[in-house]
Amino acid sequence: MFGKLMNNFYYGKSGKGDYRKEDLPKNRWQLFWEMLRIRFSALIRLNLMYVVVWLPAMAVLMIAAMYILTLASQVATAEETTQNFLTNLSGNTMLTLMLLVPCIAITGPCTAGVCYVTRNWARDEHAFIWSDFKDAVKENWKQGLAISVITGLLPLVVYVCWNFYSAMAAENPVMVVPQVLIAMVGFIWALAVTYFYPLMVSYK
Repeated sequence: MFGKLMNNFYYGKSGKGDYRKEDLPKNRWQLFWEMLRIRFSALIRLNLMYVVVWLPAMAVLMIAAMYILTLASQVATAEETTQNFLTNLSGNTMLTLMLLVPCIAITGPCTAGVCYVTRNWARDEHAFIWSDFKDAVKENWKQGLAISVITGLLPLVVYVCWNFYSAMAAENPVMVVPQVLIAMVGFIWALAVTYFYPLMVSYK
């Protein structure tokens, strides 16, 4: 049953004709779901390629999470005070964000490659997974690297500035304004970065 379902998913139903004009996707939403159905296995292969460059960042985050769990267990067993836990947690967060800078920086060129392939598929255009991915990386690696370096640095900058202005706001409430502004900068960048790579691979 499952094999038949997957066969229909990839190859369609036997005896059913090709698309008629009235069956074609009428808007981008329908086109998205149609391309997802057609390119599903290719998307899995593309993501398996892409996840390789994220392995260093994943390793850093896993080590940081294990360290936090160890600290939390020590607090639970009264081997460490809450104040020491917060101090160690702050230091661990700072170190983690510093280590994530190069880990995120190396993902930029590959993100451009993934965006190029998926953009072509979203437009119902042909794209070879490996060759088009590689060509897009070669053409956009400088821009991709610049964007990913900023993306890697920004969480560290936001964290440092937030703590700095938070300490100042304890004495001067006006310092809440720059504290909120730096948080907004980080939030706006997180929204904007989703558009940078598609624009990068679409225009020179």
